[in-house]
Amino acid sequence: SLNLNMLASSLPTSNLANAEKELANNFKAAALSLTTLYRSSRRTSKRAYNAGYAAACQDLLLMIQQGVSTGESGPGMSIGRIMDYIEARLEAI
Repeated sequence: SLNLNMLASSLPTSNLANAEKELANNFKAAALSLTTLYRSSRRTSKRAYNAGYAAACQDLLLMIQQGVSTGESGPGMSIGRIMDYIEARLEAI
């Protein structure tokens, strides 16, 4: 006959607590890795954005400086010319 009172003690012991702790530790490590990756990618993205913005400003500044340095020999620097230049650069992208 089957004795249910002894069933719990007759089953093999499991390391459920250790397995749960190991699983929690693995999850925490994975979450930390994702957090680190996210923060790193945000910093990299910000640096790339800033570098692109600085390059665009430098490009525009150079165009204006070249237009101003031509002085009276050329058509001169006008807002319309600057806008045309910027629009052409945007279309090229």
